[in-house]
Amino acid sequence: MAFEPPDSDSLETRKRTLTLCRDALRKYVGRFHEIADELFVVGRYTVRPKGTGTAKGDWVWDLGGAVPVREDFYLLVDVNVADDFYIVPSDYVRGAVEAGHHTWYETRGPGESRDLEGNSMRRLMKWPVRHFKNRWDLLRPDSVAPDAV
Repeated sequence: MAFEPPDSDSLETRKRTLTLCRDALRKYVGRFHEIADELFVVGRYTVRPKGTGTAKGDWVWDLGGAVPVREDFYLLVDVNVADDFYIVPSDYVRGAVEAGHHTWYETRGPGESRDLEGNSMRRLMKWPVRHFKNRWDLLRPDSVAPDAV
């Protein structure tokens, strides 16, 4: 399978995501370090920005399996609702994404593909992460560890 570069909408969403996340981190937590447009280090935490610009406002992964854990938190933002950020522990994201995929699999209609192994698309809707909306306190030095949230 040949590599397909992201379309211009995806690139614009990524640029907007990074800009919004940088601005919000400056405003709400102060100091942070950025690692090559991929991660932010906020105190003792590694934070991965993830944006969406879809009409439904859900975050999409195309990964062919479980969401890999390389960070403590995801900083989720809908570029169409730029004031709302979701600061979510990565283990929670991984569980919610897999639960959503299982629900998709179980509720497919007759004649629709039920190819669980062949479908690498994963989606995270806003409702499972609603409790993490604008929870900047989770990234402050006195916050509890992500696995205790």
